[in-house]
Amino acid sequence: MRIYRLLVIGLIIVMLPAAAFAESGFTFGQKKESTNSTLSLPIDFSAGMPLNDKYRINDHEYEDPTIHVIVETGRYKDTDYWLARITIQDPSQLRTAAADDFSAWITMSGVRLAQRVNAVLAIDGDYFFYNSGRGFVIRQKKVIFNNMTGKQDILLIDDRGDFHIAHLPKAGELGLTVKGRRIINALSFGPVLTENGEVQYNDIYGEVYGADLKRQRMAIAQTGHLQYLCVCTGSKSRGSDALTLNEFARFVTSLGVQTAYNLDGGDSTLMVFCGEKYNDRTSTNLRNISDIIYFASAWKGNSKK
Repeated sequence: MRIYRLLVIGLIIVMLPAAAFAESGFTFGQKKESTNSTLSLPIDFSAGMPLNDKYRINDHEYEDPTIHVIVETGRYKDTDYWLARITIQDPSQLRTAAADDFSAWITMSGVRLAQRVNAVLAIDGDYFFYNSGRGFVIRQKKVIFNNMTGKQDILLIDDRGDFHIAHLPKAGELGLTVKGRRIINALSFGPVLTENGEVQYNDIYGEVYGADLKRQRMAIAQTGHLQYLCVCTGSKSRGSDALTLNEFARFVTSLGVQTAYNLDGGDSTLMVFCGEKYNDRTSTNLRNISDIIYFASAWKGNSKK
């Protein structure tokens, strides 16, 4: 009996570190290496750690000890869709980048921009260049614009990587924190698609967002702590139907998200996985964009040798 108790106690001690790591929300199944220490990236406009081919499991999955991304494609109501499921170890791995670090209003290929910052997964952002100074735009803690019009929902991403929605805020209604947390990134496009797991809709969307038009669409969503979903849908011009804003909101919400936010769509719609365009690969009609949202590796063991 004494030997049995010692064996049980020993087993519990061995299991404790792994259990504590699992409770952090960072649980990957296939990685060959692991770390019990949290690795992070600086909150600035620097790039993520380089990608390493040994962590690319196949054409649809990448996993190193700090990030796990799975991409997939399918069809919803005769509309093509592409989505990415992302889990990161640290909030700093959810990042934003611009063609010129938000210091000048220029555009460039979103694929080249994603490659420049070593994005594992990147999507087009809110096209802050097009907003021409309107909205509430924060990138990597730097305030770019603070000129709200009361006609846009704002996505606020705090220093824990959690999403918050400001509904149609007017000038002066937002500061640098939300619920006591520092805002790292704020995006001004919208509208909110999902909040608290429920579809959102507002009559003003028809006027501001062209909600009743069938278009290519892009969204970013949070599904859990440090867990995210990016999803985009195709257009009518390339063998696919397209979705209205309300249809898109219902589709995204059906994927089990807690908070989802609509981003720039149309010919700006872009998803890049491991340096290559993933959505609608046959299309050559893709405009240059001003900015991206991306997920990067923080694994310092990444090096291309």
